[in-house]
Amino acid sequence: MTSQSIARALAAGLLGSIALAAPISALAAAVDSGSQPLEFGESQPGNYLAALIASADRDTSSAEVYYREALRVDPRNTDLLERAFAAVLANGDEQNANALGERLLARDPGNSLARLATAVHEIGLGQYATARTQLASGDARSRDV
Repeated sequence: MTSQSIARALAAGLLGSIALAAPISALAAAVDSGSQPLEFGESQPGNYLAALIASADRDTSSAEVYYREALRVDPRNTDLLERAFAAVLANGDEQNANALGERLLARDPGNSLARLATAVHEIGLGQYATARTQLASGDARSRDV
């Protein structure tokens, strides 16, 4: 191997490592920028679309924020309520999930996930009879949970 081929190999290796380092630093910057607060859209459909995209990316905390903002504009929308409930539940916020689950059950008594989450909340409070009633009052035909 000549000194010229060694120099080319070193230059190629150096360029390759620089090319690999750039995406890593961009990724680190993206992670650091994730700590900034989310900005809400100016419209309910914009917040809904942002929530759908966050959900597809499995970013449940962002999805929760955007679904809640969309739900604030349209509080009677059962679909938004169900999606916000699922995002809050996925984030592990049991208190808020219970509140949304109760609202959801008032609009959709057959929602098995809301019924299950509400029953789990009651079990946590030691209200076993209430939890049993909650579970027994679900739609027997429903098999989604």
